Amino acid sequence: MNRKCLALRPEGINFAICDMKWWSDKALIVARYSGAVQVLSLQTRRDLLGESTEWFEFSPEVSGVFDRGFLTLECEWQLGNLKAVEASMPDDGESSDEDTLSVARRTSQMVRRALYYVTDSERFMPPRRRPKILTKVYRLLCLKSTTPKDLFDTKIDNEEYGEALALAHTYNLDSDLVYQRQWRKSSASVASIHDYLSKITKCDWVLHECLERVPPTFEAARELLEFGLRGTDVEALLAIGQGSWDGKFISHPSLIFESLYG
Repeated sequence: MNRKCLALRPEGINFAICDMKWWSDKALIVARYSGAVQVLSLQTRRDLLGESTEWFEFSPEVSGVFDRGFLTLECEWQLGNLKAVEASMPDDGESSDEDTLSVARRTSQMVRRALYYVTDSERFMPPRRRPKILTKVYRLLCLKSTTPKDLFDTKIDNEEYGEALALAHTYNLDSDLVYQRQWRKSSASVASIHDYLSKITKCDWVLHECLERVPPTFEAARELLEFGLRGTDVEALLAIGQGSWDGKFISHPSLIFESLYG
């Protein structure tokens, strides 16, 4: 989350703690004025939620632990104009508050305000400023502890494939599941064969797709057929016969196909 507005607050306030609850006997839930929420180990002071800090709106509040998680209450401030009021008001020609006024105009406005204060005459009444409205949006969010496998499955279901692959590499999970989902959800094209199917290691699954999947174009059908044949060529069969095959799809580049179609 982008936190450009952190510069509006002093650095000491940004990282100061605004709320704190127990996560366990050895860890604390810590919320900071900047919006960062961490679960810190009392021994190592490391964030148990991982390398990436969870960000919320400024000054969130946290609850105690329940059902392997905790609640976070955040409040977002939205400042805007009252469009309905502005539409009903006559245009007095005054610029918005953000417009830069010249020194002469500022002086004129100050004089008019002073005369209006002294005389109470409508002639010197300063133009009305456009009304503003401050909206506060409260959100109650739940952070729950989960296993890497459950989080991995959730990322795949949400089509967050990049994060799912990162979890697979970090916790030694089956990355084939990510590429299988991407292959099934994409059209059987030359690009999807190279991007997804070629990265799947389960031989029986890959060969089943090569037999059952019907690409929409001749080029993709040819590529899919050649890809399956490269996994069943002589070198792959020799690897199986020598007992060095572990069930993974072995694809070997072959020049036979180029000479046949070239």
